[in-house]
Amino acid sequence: MKPEELIRQNLLFKMCSEYGFRREFIGVEKEISTLPHLKGMKIPKRRIDLVCFSGKIHKQFPLYPLLLVECKAITLSSNALEQVLGYNYYVGAYFVGIANGDGLLIWDKNGEMIRHGLVQYQELEQYALDRREKSLSCI
Repeated sequence: MKPEELIRQNLLFKMCSEYGFRREFIGVEKEISTLPHLKGMKIPKRRIDLVCFSGKIHKQFPLYPLLLVECKAITLSSNALEQVLGYNYYVGAYFVGIANGDGLLIWDKNGEMIRHGLVQYQELEQYALDRREKSLSCI
């Protein structure tokens, strides 16, 4: 197993066993163009390491991307963040993260760091719902 794959598998195990993420709501090595809300759109061929979905944050789509995570077997850098933010330009997840053997860093979709380390799934989902409601009330 490659080092990056080991990081991904360890993170996935921890997310599901300790942080309340449901395995059936997580895509591994998912081709971005296959995401339901992007069907029919012209999207570059890219694969995201982990994409975690929510069934509550978008009324039009039963499953909508909540968190994208790019896993690296090297020191986390701004290049890794730029990579996942680039993916998210098309995907529109509420959060992005980069992970390595030392941990996980999570940003909101605007690139503002919000967390060092994992967060409970329900807490992350509620944060997205609160942000969505706040942005809708500004319209």
